[in-house]
Amino acid sequence: MAEQHLFSRVVVSGDVVELYLYSSGIPVGQARRHEVVRKDYEEIGEDAEKRMDNLLRSRQTIRRIIWANQGKYTKFVTLTYRETVLDLKRVRRDLQTFVQAMRRRGYDMKYLYVLENQRERGEKEGNAGCLHVHMLIFIDQYIPQADLSACWKHGFLKINALDNVRSVAAYVCKYITKDNFAAFGQKVYGCSLGLQRGTEERFYTEGMSDNTYLHPKDVLKALDVTYYDKMHHGYIAQDGSAQQMTVSYYQGRWKGANVIEVAKANDRSDETENL
Repeated sequence: MAEQHLFSRVVVSGDVVELYLYSSGIPVGQARRHEVVRKDYEEIGEDAEKRMDNLLRSRQTIRRIIWANQGKYTKFVTLTYRETVLDLKRVRRDLQTFVQAMRRRGYDMKYLYVLENQRERGEKEGNAGCLHVHMLIFIDQYIPQADLSACWKHGFLKINALDNVRSVAAYVCKYITKDNFAAFGQKVYGCSLGLQRGTEERFYTEGMSDNTYLHPKDVLKALDVTYYDKMHHGYIAQDGSAQQMTVSYYQGRWKGANVIEVAKANDRSDETENL
């Protein structure tokens, strides 16, 4: 079997589409043949580079979860404590109690939360800062604030207005900072089971994707691109030479139908006709 190389990926999360185009094919199912040297992180050290990678991946995961689940009645609330609480386990128990109380009132609680320390409060009290929670509730029905407040019995609950927020995903990701990621790691956020996730399609040098004969150029033509970026990664090849890979990143929405799903449906139709 000929060696395959990955040269493009498409991730669809809700109505947001991300297209990655690689200038060099990535060998599939084989050990890496070169050492990646990320130019942005050259001066910060290996451990700091790993933390930065994990931080960026966490932000990416959160963005995609929000894109895939955000609806008309999505609410963004902040849960704070009256007294100072620094115990992470207690916060998680209180969150669980809050969610259970909301479910007893008949609400289908699907959510994502981010933890944060109240730095200003901590400076006054001489500690890391009382923990508080930013939570997105993905729900298809209106929730009165009285119900939310009644279920959070540990302090105060504030509903943050999202009407004028251009990107809820970016708005929430700003709370995933270097400081709180260093404090909590990937436990800085959590989410309920059953949330929708982005779907990924991979394209190889043979011109085929996982499930269709669609080409990534067809995907790009079908996109209304709202954001574009070009990233450069330096690496040391097997022969010791310095090389560079370029990743072109496109973000947008379909102009019409989801061309990947249409291609999959057509492929299945062709198979059915040949039976």
